[in-house]
Amino acid sequence: MKEELRKKIDEVVASIGNRQLEETLMEQAFALADTPEEKKEAGAYLKEAIAMQKK
Repeated sequence: MKEELRKKIDEVVASIGNRQLEETLMEQAFALADTPEEKKEAGAYLKEAIAMQKK
């Protein structure tokens, strides 16, 4: 996964609680994914990052 995509997903996780910002950042993040595989990897990373934040 591209570093730029990883950083944008980290911004999404940090914005949780601000629904409008969260949605905007999520759209921006997934727009950076060039392939279906990269989108799948980004989704998995997002789920993992959210789970880690909840701990």
